[in-house]
Amino acid sequence: MLAVAVDVEASALKNPKTAALLLSEIGRAVPPRRRNRNAVIPQPAEIESDPLSHARLEAIRQKEGEIEFATLGSGNHFLEMQADEEDRLWLMVHSGSRALGQVIRDHHLARAQPAEGRLRALDAESDTGKAYLHDALWARQFAAASRKAMAEETDKVLMRALKCSISWETMIAIDHIMSRLSVMVSASCGCIARAQCPLNRDSSESYQDRWVVPASMWRDAGAKRRFVRALTARAEP
Repeated sequence: MLAVAVDVEASALKNPKTAALLLSEIGRAVPPRRRNRNAVIPQPAEIESDPLSHARLEAIRQKEGEIEFATLGSGNHFLEMQADEEDRLWLMVHSGSRALGQVIRDHHLARAQPAEGRLRALDAESDTGKAYLHDALWARQFAAASRKAMAEETDKVLMRALKCSISWETMIAIDHIMSRLSVMVSASCGCIARAQCPLNRDSSESYQDRWVVPASMWRDAGAKRRFVRALTARAEP
């Protein structure tokens, strides 16, 4: 998600013809899909130069990343002009890592270990777990840079259509779905997370298992509880 204010009042779009022209121009500047685009927007060097963990993923990244970058997507993704309580115009963008994120997810889920029911997990200290964490972080960075690029293209349209520009110092950027190290189980007492363990505050971390659960498998509350119970049972002496 990205939100950023524009240095004009929302009433600038009160005229339906002006609003329609702006939306039409934005639609051309920020295509929903790769096949709608007229020009490729360069990716930041730190993203383009960071390879993914597997040759297959890297080949897809090089083929798809260039043309997927700064495209909006479909489903619940959107680019909107909004108004705040003071009638200031804002831009909000909701978009993600596009097809690359799905490819990364499926690649690593195929290598995950069954944990409980349909839930699968990766040992975060293993090579496969580290590879997943790297690729998931890359996808988040790709998505954030893509949203920023879409906002920059919209800024050009705003300047042409309304003679105004984005106030970048107001930008709010955050991801709402991500994967990270999510569960730590003490093998000596079964406590979840070292910070909650009263017995092992100052002891070595070597007794703990670290697991990373792909975000797409971590949204089911029942599956999450079963996974935590399974790991706690593993940790009991």
